[in-house]
Amino acid sequence: MKFNRVIKFTLLTVVLITLGAVAAVVGVLMFGGPPMDSGSTLADGRVTLAVDRRGPVRIGAYVVELADGGYALVDTGMDPAAGEILSILEGRGASASDVRALFLTHAHGDHAGGMGAFPAATVYAMAADAEVLRTQGLVVQGLADGESIAVGGTVVEAFAMPGHTAGSAAYLVHGVLFLGDAAAATSESSLDSNDVAFTDDAARNRASLHALANRVGTRGDDLRLLAFGHQGPVQGLGPLLDLDGLTSNSPDTLAAALLSVSGVLADTKFGSLLYLDRERTASSLNFGDVLLEAVTDVQRLID
Repeated sequence: MKFNRVIKFTLLTVVLITLGAVAAVVGVLMFGGPPMDSGSTLADGRVTLAVDRRGPVRIGAYVVELADGGYALVDTGMDPAAGEILSILEGRGASASDVRALFLTHAHGDHAGGMGAFPAATVYAMAADAEVLRTQGLVVQGLADGESIAVGGTVVEAFAMPGHTAGSAAYLVHGVLFLGDAAAATSESSLDSNDVAFTDDAARNRASLHALANRVGTRGDDLRLLAFGHQGPVQGLGPLLDLDGLTSNSPDTLAAALLSVSGVLADTKFGSLLYLDRERTASSLNFGDVLLEAVTDVQRLID
């Protein structure tokens, strides 16, 4: 009996340490980096940043002006009503019906949550994440790597970025490369691979960033800005091309701990949390509540 108590205490301690480390890394990636100001403009005013705030978390969506006077969005934020996006559109004398297309960097709820506010828009995502969204009853057009889509007289290039999710994407339009959550801006002149925060496959994510850098490395004239899901923009291609210094934003020991604990608890609600349970985090993004619930899950498992 005493031995069982020791096992329970040890497992609970490992869980708490691992979750604390994850929360710290997620906090840096989602709350740090360059300023992210709603209403700020990029690309000579043709792109406007819409920031949805959930407590300290900043969630970026981008309103893209099209050649025919309409609009496209890169991501839609977490707000089902898309209030901040609609406010920006109204400031430009436009409305939801003027949005022709939604380009989703990935299918997580904090980036696709506002889709329903734009029923007239065509929704695009890379094939794997498009399939995820279709299982939720949504109509989504699947994209292939390297595909170019003409919308309202403006061409948007799509690049497959598997890793953060299987169907993550980057988009290039108006000289801005939208990276979503594949990378995180760590300063106004640097970025890092997003290896922990809600990422399914860290090694694949880093490989995707390396591959993208190789593909766009000679396109400095038409690629002038990098944009992210939770941090403000970074100027130029330099940070993306400087991949020799690209490293994991978490120690190998943390990755090993995550794999170890998730392997033991893979079939539990806590196992879902280690892959960052989309439904729970999308509904609250309150790490204190999530940690408390996880501990409760573990206690039930080992009792």
